[in-house]
Amino acid sequence: MKRSTKTEKAHKKAKKAEEQTHRSKNSRKTLRLSFLGQAPPGLVKNFHHRITEEEEEEEHTMTSSSISSLRLLHKRKHVEFIKYSSLDTETIEYALTEHLRLSGMYWGLTAHKLLVMNKNNQEEEEDKEEVKEEEEIMSKEDVMKFINECYDEKSSLFAGAPGHDGHLLYTLSAIQIFVLYECVQEQLSKERAKKICKAISKLQSKEDGSFAGDEWGEVDTRFSYCAFSALSLLAHGMGEECFLDDGLEALKIGGSDDEKKEDNQDKNRSKALGIMRKIVDVDKGCEFIMKCRNFDGGFGSTPGGESHAGQIFVCVGALQICNQLDLLYTADDDEEEENDKLAWWLAERQVKVGGLNGRPEKLPDVCYSWWVLSSLAALKKKHWIDLDKLKAFILRCQDDISGGISDRPDDEPDVYHTFFGIAGLSLMKHEGLEEIDPIYALPVRSVRKIGIESDWY
Repeated sequence: MKRSTKTEKAHKKAKKAEEQTHRSKNSRKTLRLSFLGQAPPGLVKNFHHRITEEEEEEEHTMTSSSISSLRLLHKRKHVEFIKYSSLDTETIEYALTEHLRLSGMYWGLTAHKLLVMNKNNQEEEEDKEEVKEEEEIMSKEDVMKFINECYDEKSSLFAGAPGHDGHLLYTLSAIQIFVLYECVQEQLSKERAKKICKAISKLQSKEDGSFAGDEWGEVDTRFSYCAFSALSLLAHGMGEECFLDDGLEALKIGGSDDEKKEDNQDKNRSKALGIMRKIVDVDKGCEFIMKCRNFDGGFGSTPGGESHAGQIFVCVGALQICNQLDLLYTADDDEEEENDKLAWWLAERQVKVGGLNGRPEKLPDVCYSWWVLSSLAALKKKHWIDLDKLKAFILRCQDDISGGISDRPDDEPDVYHTFFGIAGLSLMKHEGLEEIDPIYALPVRSVRKIGIESDWY
């Protein structure tokens, strides 16, 4: 017997509601982890499905009025969420993410600094109590103690947690935290700094210039960025004097008339880059990165790999650090469309709901507010996307009760997305947030303290 139209509609509606509930539960149970880390087995949600027509229709329901009336950023609640996350050590998530603990510490501490570093912050009307810089998530002593316990003597690199193998990913996180706390020279002896540099040098392939993440040999453009960023921060933070022996001769800067005209920004960058060239093959490293570029203008993890917003960030960032961003512009000046291909690819990551995805046909995710927008910032094309709609999307992903930011609205928040959501808002100069450097992923004020000045802010 044929179902009546009414019964049929009711059945379809119930089925759709059941599917949506199932998706929501899975999303809340899934631990969303770092692009710069590894997800624990069995907890990775499959986000590689194409957007269905129903999901696309739901995304498009955001009206222009809701975009224009931006929600408030709950700074105090986010500070409390980050603080609680660092203390909540009894959960299964905490145990399963031990291998990337150091990166998690970097996300939380940097997000906290972006929220409270600006002393002129004015809290929202609903939160009368001012966020104070003195409210530490962890004491500096505890932070430094943990980081130094993560140092792996065997590899001369930092590991994700004490007792783990050293890796480039966590070495960069450790150095970033030292810069954040303005204590690079305090925490790193000259001997250890040079050991780290030598270890990074050994991870570069002499054949193609690529970098492995550790002794086991996995190659990825992420590791190229980690190597160049870590070396640059060390060169600026430790100072030239640290590198004068062991074959690293003094770098003569300002000898010619042209060089004397350089301002301090260019001199510092030249010195740091000169130190880096003494340690690794910068040019060959950049050549490898360019081999990972695709026909669509994007970059993959290795030559031939699919273009991905996260990989684009690391490739653009590495080229910028090495002062070779001009390699992106190989076409003649009259071929503007060809030169702007990468920026177009990035701009097309914005979906109608306002958020950004990492690849075509994927759902938006708060973390791409950083990976995409920072790359556009380096290319000086942030204005190519609708920043107001992106702000609205990030603010909709806040947990209004407990604080924290999730990947998408109504999902469970975590420290990773909280950091990259706040970082994205900072890139858009959201009121009351400390400004973040789009290349080094640290507060502008922190990198300036070690002599890094740039025009990409």
